[in-house]
Amino acid sequence: MKTQILILAAVIFSLFSCQNQETNQTNVNDEAESTSEVSEKSKQSDKQVAKTEKNSNYIIAEGKVGHLNIETDEIRLNPGEKLIHETRMMSEEGMDFEAEFDHILNQDNDTLITIDNYGYWIFSPKYHTESGLHVNKSMADFYGLYADAKLFYSYVSGIFWMASESLEGVEFAIENSAYKGESDWLMESDLVEVEPQHMDESAKITKIRVY
Repeated sequence: MKTQILILAAVIFSLFSCQNQETNQTNVNDEAESTSEVSEKSKQSDKQVAKTEKNSNYIIAEGKVGHLNIETDEIRLNPGEKLIHETRMMSEEGMDFEAEFDHILNQDNDTLITIDNYGYWIFSPKYHTESGLHVNKSMADFYGLYADAKLFYSYVSGIFWMASESLEGVEFAIENSAYKGESDWLMESDLVEVEPQHMDESAKITKIRVY
């Protein structure tokens, strides 16, 4: 009888031991999966942060283009960019003068941005507004993103350009060939507002000025 009790106790102990081992193994597996999930989420978060930081280097906003700040005149370059300074003779209203330009170029020597006394002129589609508007986007894209968009023409600069109150100090030049109206009307004032029906809305943004 005593022997049977000892055997029964050993069997019960064995069963509890196996159950504890399975429970421990399950806990280990759960912890490993949890750690893996946290690690994966951390990696995704890091990638998202890196992507946001990377994109912020090319954001167009009021008084700013990526690293460039029009208030400080500080010029900081993104990786792969270089700065070229130029002095050029210009003529305006019959007056000749010497103008200075800074050009930001990429490794292929394509001009990304030109800086002069009138502000930053952006030629690269790499730079964009928070809403995703950039060079090569169309007039239709602009109207789709900004309900208050307006179109102007200045015979002084000879440029059609669009603007929105939500993008203060930013102008978007539109290719001149898009105009379908009477040319004489454009000369009535040094700045005229142009109705959209006089333009081909598939026309592209050719450059962006931040001032």
